[in-house]
Amino acid sequence: MFIAYLFLMLAGALGAGTLILRAVGLTDRFSLSEFCALAFALGVGAIGWVTFFLAVDGYVNTLSLTMALGLMAPGLVFLVSVFQSRNQRRNCEPEPFVSISPIVRVALGIGIVLVLGGDLLEGLAPPADGDSLAYHFALPKAILAEGRLVPIYQAIEGTIPLLLQMTYMVALGTGGETTMTLWTMATGWGCAAMVYVTARRYLSLDWSLAITLVFLSTPAIVYGAGSGQIEVRNAMFVLAALILVAEARRTAAFRYTIIAGVAAGFFMASKYTGLIFAFACGCMVLLQRRWVIHGGIYSVALLAVGAQWYVWNYLITGDPIFPLLYSLADYRPQAIWDADIHAFYRSGITEKPLAVNLFWLFGYPLKATLDAHPVFESLRVGFGPMALVLLPFSCMGFWLYRRGLWKHPLIVFAGACLIAYMIWFLTGPSQRLRHLLPLYPLLLICFAVAAVRAASRLPVIDWPLKVACAAVIGIQLVGASVFMINYLEYHILGQDDEAFLLRNVSEYNAVIAARPHLGVNDRVLVSNRQLVYHFDAPVFYANSMQQAVVAIHPKATNPRKLWEQLQTQNITHALLPFSFEPSYVERKKINWSYRIFLKSDSYFRMAIRLLELKCLVVVEKASAVKVASRTLPALRSSITEFSLARLTPATCPYADSR
Repeated sequence: MFIAYLFLMLAGALGAGTLILRAVGLTDRFSLSEFCALAFALGVGAIGWVTFFLAVDGYVNTLSLTMALGLMAPGLVFLVSVFQSRNQRRNCEPEPFVSISPIVRVALGIGIVLVLGGDLLEGLAPPADGDSLAYHFALPKAILAEGRLVPIYQAIEGTIPLLLQMTYMVALGTGGETTMTLWTMATGWGCAAMVYVTARRYLSLDWSLAITLVFLSTPAIVYGAGSGQIEVRNAMFVLAALILVAEARRTAAFRYTIIAGVAAGFFMASKYTGLIFAFACGCMVLLQRRWVIHGGIYSVALLAVGAQWYVWNYLITGDPIFPLLYSLADYRPQAIWDADIHAFYRSGITEKPLAVNLFWLFGYPLKATLDAHPVFESLRVGFGPMALVLLPFSCMGFWLYRRGLWKHPLIVFAGACLIAYMIWFLTGPSQRLRHLLPLYPLLLICFAVAAVRAASRLPVIDWPLKVACAAVIGIQLVGASVFMINYLEYHILGQDDEAFLLRNVSEYNAVIAARPHLGVNDRVLVSNRQLVYHFDAPVFYANSMQQAVVAIHPKATNPRKLWEQLQTQNITHALLPFSFEPSYVERKKINWSYRIFLKSDSYFRMAIRLLELKCLVVVEKASAVKVASRTLPALRSSITEFSLARLTPATCPYADSR
């Protein structure tokens, strides 16, 4: 059944995207491959956009979600007519570069199949990515349980734009978990298709395949494409928007600008950083005659599909980008947020090892690529060395073709990439490299086209360019293969899901230990993000620095207030990330990974007090493995301890005082 619903999801996406393109008369303006890639990208956004309104109105159930997909799928009828058409255009014919060789082309195809096979293995395994388990998959599961969209007053992982997560909810609510994980796989492939069709506009088939393989084997893509990470899917919207902006600039036709606004709006509705890209893309829309009209059309389309989450956030919290406008916006009474949590939140999300100045604005890409600083995460989820390898060749290309750069369609790709990057670096709270992933294909394609153009004019650099690119592909394929081993073991050795999750999800044993004590009417407080999704019972996720609904941040020291907050949220159990044994704290003092705990142990002290007052009773203790790496699960693993406590209102003195 999960396969049937996956095909329904795919049909719904392709059908909805085809209807969008047909509505503005673009069914005969692209090559067949371009049309299918664009239709799928737009259709993914359309599913999330439509589902928002179903969720707000409380119509979240299997029947309504299936009907929504069923109403989109008939758009495939028009896609058939596109297949039958013999008048498909290619707006940017690639120059007639000589193919590298048939053998190389076959090798590239095998490499692509290998990486896609790894995605399939991941899609058929239980979800194990930390961010996905914390909110990308956990929020859709919670919305399905409630039957409607409910506010979660938590920064970053709660009341945020959730367009892509709504598509996960559709998959989970119709075909179940496997449909959801295969859907994330398919949308990752959709992004790879967008990379290919964009590259194919300006490069030969061989080079287009090579760039697609480089993209697919990039560590950040291997890490995120098969999980619920949304940056890869947002890259799909970025490429779609800029292809259309380039066509609008070439033809001056409004129809392209409309759909460019729609694509950018889908990114805006998926993540706050989409606001940055929407502005950068809008700047590129203005690079043409009648820029005022095109800018107005783009803005209307952008807001029509991208503003609903910001309006909803404003209505429930008073802040359209909650909680970034705290102290500036007038917060609603139900939006629980205060100065203490805001100060701790701001200090916690600021991850800037490099000074924000002009030097590091240009030096950051090199530093973040080569430096193993933990904030950059370049070793695990970086972009690999391809951009640096292409840089000298592409600089030659930029210089050789400098007189025609302004008129080249890729100028809008380069311009949007540069503007968005500059705004992100100068104003963003974090310097994690993977946050730039939606922009990475723009850089990759621009550099590749410039480098190949240079090689066509300077044959002496042709083979060095090919050898360098082959070396990068080889290195990245080795890394991707190592990542696949984990999933190969699961499928080939026939491991059950529990064994796989124990090996890949940090502290998963705590979930196993807690399950027998939790019924359908219980609600458990969890402060370890990667455990949220896999609980069967309803979960309240108490992040220490991103929410104040159940305050456990360093300045929260009142056990009475904590008790009252637990009661208000109907919490019956708490999975505490510590033991009450005397030796536990002593072990903490020598464990470097618990520096945050030692810096502020207010949660521990409040829990101790509630235990002394008989407001809590420990019903289970568990030891669990803290996994440092899913790719190499045995690397730097450590043991941590948990206590499952039950709230006991009958014996708690705070209960009588309410």
